[in-house]
Amino acid sequence: MRAGEYRDRLTFQNPVTDVDSYGSGGDITWVDMATVYGSIKHLIGREASNIRMTFAEASHRIELRHISGVTPITRIISGDRIFDILEVNQDKRSIGELTIIAREKL
Repeated sequence: MRAGEYRDRLTFQNPVTDVDSYGSGGDITWVDMATVYGSIKHLIGREASNIRMTFAEASHRIELRHISGVTPITRIISGDRIFDILEVNQDKRSIGELTIIAREKL
């Protein structure tokens, strides 16, 4: 994908669990790991059907240049929208790009 098509500002966050004085888990805090530009596309048509066979709740495909450390526990913030990551794929068509299948939290 050409750089000009990356118009959406994406902030990737990883969860950090606070541990209380007794050693048990506490609140989850989301910590920014990277802010980059990418493309958020709503799944439609045949692609949506194919992806939803594997991920029933998938709603969006997000494309961006490769960054390290993105896993399904990472979430994406774009403006006031929050996306849970379902799958992260290195794009086979273009080395150095990631394709993420995500579900938007409503």
